[in-house]
Amino acid sequence: MLSSIKFSRAAVACAAASVIAVYACGKDKKNGGSIGAPQAYPPTASVTPGQLRIASGTSSSVKLGKTAVMESTAKVTRGQLTVAPQEPASDADKTAMLDIVKSRLFSEGPTNLLKLVKNVDNRMKEYDSRVGGMDKAPDCLGSTPVDVSSTFSVPAATGTTTFPLHVQCQETADPGLTLAFGKKDNDWYLVDGATKDLDGSDNCVMTMAKISGTSDADRAVDAYMAVVYQGKTDNFSGSSTLMHFKADVAAGTLELTAGGVGIGANQMHVKSNANFLYIQTQDRTLSASAALYHACFKASDLTLTALADCAALQSSLELVSLGMRAVVPDYCGKLSTAFTGVPAFGG
Repeated sequence: MLSSIKFSRAAVACAAASVIAVYACGKDKKNGGSIGAPQAYPPTASVTPGQLRIASGTSSSVKLGKTAVMESTAKVTRGQLTVAPQEPASDADKTAMLDIVKSRLFSEGPTNLLKLVKNVDNRMKEYDSRVGGMDKAPDCLGSTPVDVSSTFSVPAATGTTTFPLHVQCQETADPGLTLAFGKKDNDWYLVDGATKDLDGSDNCVMTMAKISGTSDADRAVDAYMAVVYQGKTDNFSGSSTLMHFKADVAAGTLELTAGGVGIGANQMHVKSNANFLYIQTQDRTLSASAALYHACFKASDLTLTALADCAALQSSLELVSLGMRAVVPDYCGKLSTAFTGVPAFGG
């Protein structure tokens, strides 16, 4: 969730990824231990270059200040760009691309990817505590998963498509919190949405995720994270961002794309493996024409290297690059009615 929004999670007791874990609970569970659900942060962090983990504050004690938000004015259409990326003329511009990605997606603030993922797992621990005190697991955990994939559309190369979601349990709580989760064919699915901050602001922070794999060696996390931030006293007011990432432990890759107003760019697309980090950005701070630029860096220390070193990463991009107009469909507006046919969690 958004680190700047301080919801009382203890009162809500569960959200997003935390609740998906419940499916693993046995019956007659009381004062038990872990519910054994897959976590999202460890596989994501394991395929993220170490220097980006440090910049995000998730693997270092270094505290970073909030990054000022710059609103882009470029007009970018939905979906994959058809223009070919260009290599910046100077090393300074290439380094600036990396700085943009680090400051917007791997530094303190509402779009800090790894903090968002880690907070999901922290809420899972809260849910462990709740379920551990129950006499038995909630009845909805034995229900047939409901396919709600068609409820939330996501950007496609042309138009929109759907994200797979199969949920068994749902719960709502104040202030404006909604969650749904389920397991099907060894895959975990979740939706976690918050529509209100404690100061009354109409923020929307929502995660849709699928966690696959049966062990740490083959775990994969595929997730969308949407942020519409209207905090009354914060410098992120007016920001809206949509992120999509895939962390694949077996392949050793992290792919991430983000777009929106408030992250200082119309588009970012990043993919890394054990050796290299490939970056595409389209940003008014680098080009008045909002050209699409790309560059390659060593994964070990984020120093520049030849673009040819990232040829395999560039050719293997899978995700639809997110542009400014693709950002944040009305996800939170659908939360109150999306799961009316799904059993309540209870307990």
